Formats: sequence, C-alpha cells, structure tokens
Amino acid sequence: MNGVLRTAARRKDEWVFEDGALACCLPQWLYDRWASEYGSETVRRMAESFLESRRLSVRCNVSRAPKEEIIKSLRSQGVTVEESDLSPAVLYLRDYDYLERLEAFEEGLIQVQDVSSVLAGHAAAVKSGDRVIDVCGAPGGKSLHVADLLKGTGHVEVRDISDYKVGLIEENIARAGFQNMEARVWDALELDPEAVESADIVLADLPCSGLGIIGRKPEIKYRVTPEQIKSLAKLQREILSVVWQYVKPGGQLIYSTCTISPEENQNNVKWFLENFSFEPAGLSGRLPETLDTGSFKEGWVQLLPGQYPGDGFFIAALRRNDG
Repeated sequence: MNGVLRTAARRKDEWVFEDGALACCLPQWLYDRWASEYGSETVRRMAESFLESRRLSVRCNVSRAPKEEIIKSLRSQGVTVEESDLSPAVLYLRDYDYLERLEAFEEGLIQVQDVSSVLAGHAAAVKSGDRVIDVCGAPGGKSLHVADLLKGTGHVEVRDISDYKVGLIEENIARAGFQNMEARVWDALELDPEAVESADIVLADLPCSGLGIIGRKPEIKYRVTPEQIKSLAKLQREILSVVWQYVKPGGQLIYSTCTISPEENQNNVKWFLENFSFEPAGLSGRLPETLDTGSFKEGWVQLLPGQYPGDGFFIAALRRNDG
C-alpha cells in the first residue's frame, strides 16, 4: 500500500480529473443533486471553498464595548484582525494561539460565530423591548446576538432539548454577561401553552443536514443520505407546526438552517406559507443588498459556499398576518 501511495504521489501531475463528483471530492449522488439544482460551475466553486483554509469568524458584543475597542484589545495581543463587509459586528481573526486566553474572549466581548449565522440575527430586525424565543438555540450564538442588539432591553429565552445543550447556552450567557437572557430545557416538538402568542420574534434554526458547513465538518458529505434529508425536512415541518404558535399577530418567525438543500429550505418555506397565516417579511434593508439573488422580496435568501465568505446558510423572515 505504501508503495502504491508513493507512486501516486510521484506521478500526481499526470492525474487528470474531469469535472464531476471525483474532481469535486463529493459523493456522486450529492454532486448530481447539486449540479441539477445549481449548475456544475457553482458546485465546483462550492467544492473548492470546502477545501480552503478558514479564518476564525467572531461577532463583537457591541453593547458591551465599541468594536474599535475590541479590535484594539485583540491587536495588542498580536492577533491579526480583518473586518467583514457583510456585517459590522463580525471580525476575522488569525495569528492567535489559544482563543480562551484572549482578553476580549474572556471578558465576553466576542463570540465565535460564522458570519452567515450572524446574518440571521440581522434578519430578525429586533426592536427595543422585543420578547424573543429561540426554540433550538444551543450553543446560543444567534440568541446572544439578538440580546446584544436589544442593548439590555426586552427578553430572550433560549431553549433546547437537553440539560447538556442548555448548559452550553448558560456558559455563553454567563461569559457575555447579558441580563436580558435565560436558558430553558424544552422539546421544540412539544407545545408550551404559556408561550402561545407571547413572542415578537421566534428564532427557529432547526436541525438540518448541515451540508452548508462541509468546509468545517467534511465528514458530513459521507454521512448524510437522501433519505436523511427527507426525514429532516419532515422533522422541520413538524417543529414549525408547533412553534409558529408562539408568534404574536404581527410578529415574526425567522427560519434558518446551515444547509443548502431546497427540500429543507425553500420548499419548507413554501409549504409553511401555504398552511399558516404568515407572509414574507422581506429582507431588504436587513441584509446587504449584495446577497440578494432575487429572493429578498420573497423573504428568504440561500447563501452558497464559494459565492461569499461564510458557511452555506438559509434564512427566511416570515410575518404572522392574522389576529
């Protein structure tokens, strides 16, 4: 075996890969699906992005300290800092040894969070005093962002299904020092009667296939199957059928996933709008216009790896229009 590998390494320049699953390092079924949905050139760009080295993306808690002060602290410890064009709250970090030893992290001034996830917080367009329920919130990144945007007003309740996951949320809340947050164990498939029509905003970042984060977790492309995607899409609909009830009339549901599968994203939004009294809230003015691919008015955006600097991600903003 070692001899075969050495020979392959010596002759690597002779290897020629045509466009396709092998060239993109993807399972054939996944390549075929994405090529049909997005085109082979887009799949190639996505595959290339999965193999690129990634900068660490962090979000500044700007209600705790001005971004300029946070940048100054990081640079004083030798960290290379770049600002994001997509979110004023996001920084990219390089040249650090141990994140937990950075003063900005210890003091809760920064939170590790991909820029795509941060955009979901911007899409919520929270207002001072809003009540927010995050139904599947661990480890709490989006809820922490929303709490930061509320600047100490309102209330953010972050839920997840187990003590372990809620423990992770509580650790992040404690480090950030936010007083307008709490964490709670609750199964999103179970209706909470006390929460019905109590939230101005419901964040529903639901369990998904994770195909948008292959760059960080490459094993996903070998683990996920078409059958699992169908099962997850069904689970998402089951959760949405419960949690929409927490939204006040006139309030919003922010649906998001870290995948790029239409079954789990656009198709679920279409199904939801057909079955419940919601309408697209629109994303213009909430997200950078450079991200609009003609879907902002429909209330959703599909972010693809390789087309912008972040994870593959889906965001939909939907407004309850009854009552």
